[in-house]
Amino acid sequence: MKDPQEVAKRRLRVFVHTTGVFEGFECARHSEFLKRASEWGLPTVPGYKVYPNIGAVLDSIKAWEHTRGKFDFDTDGVVVKVDDLKDQQRLGVTSKSYRYGIAYKYQPEQAETTLEDIEVQVGKTGVLTPRARFTPVFVSGTTVTYASLHNLSQIEEKDIRIGDRVLVEKAGEIIPQVVRVVPEKRTGAERVFKMPEQCPACGQKVEIQALERKDKGVTRTVKTAWCKNSNCPARYRERILYFASRGCMDIEDFGEKLVDKLISKGWIKDPADLYDLKREQFLELERMGEKTVDNLLKRLELSKQNDLSRLLAALNMPHVGERNAELLAEHFGTLEALQKSSAEELQHIQGVGPVMGQAVYDYFRDPVEAKLVKRLVASGLNTKSLTADKRKAAAAAGGAFAGKTFVLTGTLTKFKREEAEQLIKDRGGKTSGSVSKKTDYVLAGEEAGSKLEKARTLGVKVIDETEFQRMLG
Repeated sequence: MKDPQEVAKRRLRVFVHTTGVFEGFECARHSEFLKRASEWGLPTVPGYKVYPNIGAVLDSIKAWEHTRGKFDFDTDGVVVKVDDLKDQQRLGVTSKSYRYGIAYKYQPEQAETTLEDIEVQVGKTGVLTPRARFTPVFVSGTTVTYASLHNLSQIEEKDIRIGDRVLVEKAGEIIPQVVRVVPEKRTGAERVFKMPEQCPACGQKVEIQALERKDKGVTRTVKTAWCKNSNCPARYRERILYFASRGCMDIEDFGEKLVDKLISKGWIKDPADLYDLKREQFLELERMGEKTVDNLLKRLELSKQNDLSRLLAALNMPHVGERNAELLAEHFGTLEALQKSSAEELQHIQGVGPVMGQAVYDYFRDPVEAKLVKRLVASGLNTKSLTADKRKAAAAAGGAFAGKTFVLTGTLTKFKREEAEQLIKDRGGKTSGSVSKKTDYVLAGEEAGSKLEKARTLGVKVIDETEFQRMLG
């Protein structure tokens, strides 16, 4: 959270549970570290214990299921770790988790309640998402009232009806979801949900599309409802928020409350309208002082200098997120070159493919989107990749990094991962998330995992940070 005073109200607590980096004392076992930490006055995880064999561990897991509710905080499972620190090091880590431990998750707490209604929300792409509203119920530490039902197919598969008694749980103890209905408690008054024929925000006709998706190797048909009106107020609200978000144009303080005020005044309907706002308009709004307004205008102006990749991400093109936006920006160099590209050219760019390529091509030929892009350009937004020319020149000039593909794994101590990737790209190299025969180097930090093993199996050259520094010169 940005406001430290708000954080202070949360009364946050911490438990020390893992060694991390320690200096000045010897420690051979995980349990020994926890004992030391407790002696130093650091709060450690209560109830930890060393067990002689896996049978004792399993018995303990069963016992904890009945006693974990006595803690003054919520838990969702038990973590089992290898105690010997040298064994932990030998077992190593992957990019997502460590191999020397495993989490055993208990069945989430479930609560029964009445599904009072199914509401429909409109997202930035026009997708209509059904949302369950039920009688408030306490589950896993909080009172919940809403849960996403995702799409029509899920409602049909679970036979969810308005008025049903339903079981609710929190997925991962966090996100509320409707697990199933309780059909034996139906009275006959329940109503089958029907997706509205008109968009609840703009009244435009709703289109139902059936798309095939693969889930764990199984192909299933998913019914999704769409509002195709690009001027739908619900769509442009979400779209403006997305445009201003940190991963896109990063216009700080343009949150929901401010955007809602601006929309209610009729001043903004799309992202380009943000750059037409005047100082006097902001000052008309409640709780908007001159200093606050000046800061907002300054951030709007600064956002015009962002790299082309940020603008492409903010445009909300189908299938184009931050990483793909960077790929397109560096390949074409300018927005104009990207706009002129053919669908075939786009589809043959490494990392793009036919689906994204066609989607990007269609986006720039949509009259509404083309008008938006034209207005953004007229407002003075940067339309060039600030890194493409530099990186292409570096690749052409040759050198240790030119044309080489790097994969980073493990914990880097001398560089942040993003910094190391930037340095590689600025010198004409490329980075990838997976090791293959086309990989030239694997930069391995501490506790490198499966990527390091695969590199050795394939005979890919592995370098450490010292060698990486030497290559950087």
